[in-house]
Amino acid sequence: MPISAMRNVRAHPLNVLLFLSSLLGFLGAVGLASLSIWVRNYSRWLLLASIAFLCIGSVQLYFRKSCRESSTASLVLFWIAVVIVILIAVFPQLIASLIAG
Repeated sequence: MPISAMRNVRAHPLNVLLFLSSLLGFLGAVGLASLSIWVRNYSRWLLLASIAFLCIGSVQLYFRKSCRESSTASLVLFWIAVVIVILIAVFPQLIASLIAG
């Protein structure tokens, strides 16, 4: 097909969408791979920060008197986060193998 004829050809919107989604998926995978290398160096600090934030959250949930009472959903989410952090701190290899498949 000559170049002059290609100027009149319009790309189908679905093809453009498929191309953009695959491109964004690839860029996201590259970004997460490079982020995981950076995070590996700071994993201990991030674990300590998550424990500190959970301590702050427990103080706010149980000891701080506010206008509203704590909802059941916030308590359930808090304790799910506590269990996840404890599992990651105690069994890091097990969690890594579960995530890897």
